[in-house]
Amino acid sequence: MCGISGIINIDFQEVKKSEIKKITDLIRHRGPNDKGYFLKNNFAFGFRRLSILDLSIDGHQPMHYLDRYTIIFNGEIYNYIELKNELLKNNYEFKSGTDTEVILASYDFWGKKCVEKFNGMWAFAIHDKVKNEIFLSRDRFGIKPLYYSKIGNKFVFGSEIKQIIEFQEKVLVNKKVLIDFIVTSFEEHTEETFFQDVKKLKQSHNLTYDLKTNNYSISKYYSISHHREIEKLSERESIDKFHSELKRSIDYRLRSDVTVGSCLSGGLDSSTVASIASSRYMKESSNKKFTAIHAKSTEKDSDESYYASKVSEISNLDLIIVKPSIEDFKSHIDEVAYTQEEP
Repeated sequence: MCGISGIINIDFQEVKKSEIKKITDLIRHRGPNDKGYFLKNNFAFGFRRLSILDLSIDGHQPMHYLDRYTIIFNGEIYNYIELKNELLKNNYEFKSGTDTEVILASYDFWGKKCVEKFNGMWAFAIHDKVKNEIFLSRDRFGIKPLYYSKIGNKFVFGSEIKQIIEFQEKVLVNKKVLIDFIVTSFEEHTEETFFQDVKKLKQSHNLTYDLKTNNYSISKYYSISHHREIEKLSERESIDKFHSELKRSIDYRLRSDVTVGSCLSGGLDSSTVASIASSRYMKESSNKKFTAIHAKSTEKDSDESYYASKVSEISNLDLIIVKPSIEDFKSHIDEVAYTQEEP
């Protein structure tokens, strides 16, 4: 999972380490394996790590590159191996097996357009010492969270809202967003959040912060385009292409230095993903079973454990079934609300 945090003092004063440490500790649940800080001039980065790729100390963040760039990164770039091979041909060198280092080399080589080459999920911030700016980016579909706000003499950003409101004198509800949700069930339709004066960097967007002027700009880097060549495919060709792309997508997501699993509801989507993942996983891991987790409903009408068990049996999965009770729900609801933050 991982978590990032950042503070920029608009009055050009140094950030206190106690401040960046405090808001980074608020997201310790996102990264139990490692932590790190980087303080320079009037800004500071904080990071909590959940180790997925290259579990060694070489994956420590904030990570530095070419004595110019420093990054904090939450997410995974699935096609990092292909990008790394392309960068190696262009004389780039790497000290780790992480996708984090690949992002840094990509940023140096392709600039801000590097995000157009990434296949993955991400929220990251890169400090460029030469340009004296901070570049933030969020993945195409907003899988990874990234919140920010200007509060007094500070610009604060992080993986969770609780980091931002730590600096607010009063925590107030954003009535407009609340009403939208209650009346229309709309969510994720605006950069605003349920918390007043806390914004999210929208999916498919970058934010560039100029540390010299304290001005920032936001730009969109991706829109779903219409591919007319797909319309020319026959039904059979469409099915084959979809199947090929689905397998490629799952193969990417199986890249990991720790055990990978999947949720399995018993529906078509999760069953397809778990079945394909199982067949690909067993080929790569000496017939070790792929793990899937199913949450069994306490109500008979919504219990899909039968279907999940059938899929598990046919696909040779290691199925773990959990059955949360009403008591479990009651005892954890406050913790869920604190962690989830928004509906």
